[in-house]
Amino acid sequence: MDIYGNKRLLTLVILFLAVGAASLSALSFEDLLPSIEESHAVREARFALETAAEKYNLARFAGDARVSLSSGLELTSMKDGDFAEQREITAGVNTNIPLGLNSSGLAAAETARQAAFLAERELEISRYASYVDLFTAYSAAWLAQRELEVLESELKAASEELRIVQTLFTSGSASLNDLNDAEDKLREAEADMLSGNLAHRLRWLELAFFAGLNQAREEKLEAPAAVFSELPKPPELTAWALERSPAIRSQLNRIDSLTRELDARRGMVSPPTLRADFSGWEQNASLSYNMDNPELGLSYSFPLESYGPDLSSSNSNAGNTWELRFSVNIPLNTGIDAEKEWELGQVMIAQIEAQLDLMEDTLALQIRSVYQQYLLADDAISQARRALDFAEMTLQTVLERRNSGRATVADELSARAYAQRALFRLEQAHSNRNIQILNTAQTAFWLEELVMLE
Repeated sequence: MDIYGNKRLLTLVILFLAVGAASLSALSFEDLLPSIEESHAVREARFALETAAEKYNLARFAGDARVSLSSGLELTSMKDGDFAEQREITAGVNTNIPLGLNSSGLAAAETARQAAFLAERELEISRYASYVDLFTAYSAAWLAQRELEVLESELKAASEELRIVQTLFTSGSASLNDLNDAEDKLREAEADMLSGNLAHRLRWLELAFFAGLNQAREEKLEAPAAVFSELPKPPELTAWALERSPAIRSQLNRIDSLTRELDARRGMVSPPTLRADFSGWEQNASLSYNMDNPELGLSYSFPLESYGPDLSSSNSNAGNTWELRFSVNIPLNTGIDAEKEWELGQVMIAQIEAQLDLMEDTLALQIRSVYQQYLLADDAISQARRALDFAEMTLQTVLERRNSGRATVADELSARAYAQRALFRLEQAHSNRNIQILNTAQTAFWLEELVMLE
């Protein structure tokens, strides 16, 4: 039966090579928290915030002042049909200075401000969402690491049981079926061990990828020390979530934006444009103010050079007169387009409100669903604790029998492996409860009350 001994030796060598590749240094969950800021979700949300902030800065900017220079040539004749006897070169300066935003611009700026505020909120939510992802990946990797210890105990117990059954089979005290059953248990334990190593490797790769660790260098993980407080009841969580959900806030912002746009629409009378014009001493100047699109316009023109006789001398008072004019331009509209836009806006607002009702109901249902998962995870801890108490009692009984010679080494190893498995299931239940708390809090946007991130 040396083949079984060689097989066990080969298995132990494989396990030693697989587990021995891990680093002896231990990582804690707190060591990996800084990696949250470099996660893909947080980086994307940070860029979205920067974009929204720049859009807001652009939306509230009234615009650049515009300056233009002009020149012209003026030809004058003494009689109709004669050649020009006077030639005059003129120059002019025109300036338009924006003084602020109109009603539509103010509405757009407020919409951009709300979008920037929402982007800042979504950045914070993405940080806490990354915390949940990191904690989930870390817990899975740590549980896979812990399970290796349990699998080693179960493999050791199966090996010892096969050794004893082989001895009994040789002496005729065990049947062939007993030997086959013991061999099957050992093969299952070996397969579970190999599967456990593969699962541990995969969980480590997932954690390393998320936290930016060296994927080729496995490190020992410390048990996550997070202890989360109890959650409020679903009605309180739902009320909290409805106030802080970015999706719902985005829909409310859409309604606000549409309302502002409708309020900014012009009626039958648009804001007027005021204008003052001056001409005299061969110069012209004008000043205008557009109240609809707040802007100040200035223009000034003057002669640069004249050639030929001065034709203005025929009028002795021409050089001493000046002229000043004031005008008001009031645009009038039918208002039909504004009325149609208002009707369309009301339909769009009603559609968004209907979507909001559905979103609120869906969110409330999701919170109740994940809260039930949290309660089930809490009950699973009680069940796992009872199973552990029974396994420890069984181990104590086996140890007492060992002292009196009524139990074998295989019995003790099997009882110890059973107790370790029960302890692992309790740890697994605690981990699952923590994850369900985080998932429930994340769904209800309660994480900021549960977790403190610097």
